[in-house]
Amino acid sequence: MSDYSITEDKKPILELVENGFDGKRLIIIEAPPGAGKTFLSVLCAKRLIDLGKIRDNQKVLLMTFSRNARAQLNKEAETVFASDREELKQIEITNFHSFFQKYVWAYRSYLRLPLDLELVWPIKRYQQIRNALPELAGIRDNIIDALSSCLEFFPAEFYPPISFLSKKYKKYVLPVKDIILNLNKEGFIAHADLAYYFYLLLNKSPFVLETLNAKYPCIILDEYQDSSEFQDLIVRKLLGNKNKGIVFTDDMQMIHAWRGASKERINNLRKDYSYSHQE
Repeated sequence: MSDYSITEDKKPILELVENGFDGKRLIIIEAPPGAGKTFLSVLCAKRLIDLGKIRDNQKVLLMTFSRNARAQLNKEAETVFASDREELKQIEITNFHSFFQKYVWAYRSYLRLPLDLELVWPIKRYQQIRNALPELAGIRDNIIDALSSCLEFFPAEFYPPISFLSKKYKKYVLPVKDIILNLNKEGFIAHADLAYYFYLLLNKSPFVLETLNAKYPCIILDEYQDSSEFQDLIVRKLLGNKNKGIVFTDDMQMIHAWRGASKERINNLRKDYSYSHQE
């Protein structure tokens, strides 16, 4: 790609990539909407490949939050890698749930899940929970949605700080968790269940974790302000002891605080790994 398309504000980040992250393992880029974060993430991937940091059997993993954001990353990649289609094969663009699903499906027997797993959409999951716990039959969908996300967003004793999940609803978290685990055993799995099983897989199989650590020496994360507790734990697993990451975030765009997204998560990453850059 020609240098004329790289604006001055992006050059310091690309220089950090070229310099091996200046001794750090993580670059955190905080920038507002319209700053070109998506385009820059693909530029960083290309620069890593051009520098020979990605071997033939490896890929740069570009992971984002939503399917729409993934589509935008694919669009930018088509532009950035237009002159070298072979290099395009050295990146993998996905979103969290799709990435988790690929491995949960591949290792479903190992995870003691049925072979005929069915991915269920929210409306079906809501109905399954209401059928299993009739006292929730009249509760609004937004309450059921919060409860139905308990495998990903309510790990351990965590409860989301949302006004509409009052004390009277918090008592349903553990019963709903048991319902969902039983539904999973019956072959019904929802998007919000996938991080739980992927994290379980990484903890249960050192071989899978080592394989992923070797395959993805650098992870680029988009829209990280909306990551969940489990997503952050998984990212740390994928980074392992030596892999590097580039995190794009904007706290002002955070929309999933009620599901565990937190400004402290970025602060903790900064403290543990990173060099930070603000635009």
